[in-house]
Amino acid sequence: MKKLIGILATVAILQSCVPGYVSVKPKYTSSIRPARPSSQHVWVGDGWKYNRKSRTYTQRNGHWVAPKNKKNYREGEWKSNKKGSRWVNGRWN
Repeated sequence: MKKLIGILATVAILQSCVPGYVSVKPKYTSSIRPARPSSQHVWVGDGWKYNRKSRTYTQRNGHWVAPKNKKNYREGEWKSNKKGSRWVNGRWN
C-alpha cells in the first residue's frame, strides 16, 4: 500500500510540472507601466499563468525589480509545437 501511495504521489508531482498547452493564445491586454523607481530597476514584463482546472492562461501584470548580482532579465515568451502553445516565464541570466 505504501508503494502505491508513493507512486501516486510521484505521478501527481510530475503532472504538476507539465507545461500547459493551449490551441489559441489568449489576447494580450496592455497595462499602464508605473514610473521607474530608480535607474537600477528593471521592468519584469507582463506574463501569463496557467490554470490547470480551466486549462487557460491568465495575464499577469509586470512590475519593477532591482536586479541582484548584476543579472540580466530575459523576457518570457510563447513557444509553439504540435501540442499547441505554452508560455515560458522570463528568467534572470
